[in-house]
Amino acid sequence: MVLPVPVDYLREEERYRKMKAAEEIAKTTLAKEISGPVITRTANPADFGLSGNTFEWSLGGTGKDTLVDKVLDDDVAYAIYGFTNLSTDPKITRIIIKSGAETVADINFEDIYGHDTPEILLDKPIVFSPKSRMIIEAVNTAGSSTTEKLVIKAVVAEKAGKTVAKPY
Repeated sequence: MVLPVPVDYLREEERYRKMKAAEEIAKTTLAKEISGPVITRTANPADFGLSGNTFEWSLGGTGKDTLVDKVLDDDVAYAIYGFTNLSTDPKITRIIIKSGAETVADINFEDIYGHDTPEILLDKPIVFSPKSRMIIEAVNTAGSSTTEKLVIKAVVAEKAGKTVAKPY
């Protein structure tokens, strides 16, 4: 299991190191699966099935909502290294991350709400290899349908040219 660390416990250099480690792991994971150049980029909302330009999720009433359930393409890998909740009145209490049927992380998100910044970085990134199934669930106390601004901090490694061309 991974451990969440509130960002106000980390120096800026450590935050940067965690992001770069996630980038390198995602790139190395994909390079084992495909031939040709591999590039990395910051994940965007569309990578997780959202249609807008923000990480805004629809939550049902109190209970568990599936935020992401997708099978990755054969030329892409993801490395999730943290979360930030930007909601003014957060309702998400836990985040559960699964690879297929296996739970790889169960994060008590309430622990961070007492910190200056409602953001956590994971002690090691959660990597999804090509063709793997990524499931992210949120347990919430909404009581009724609402939206929550929860940013998934992740790096995407993909075959050059899929989304972004290889730099020259």
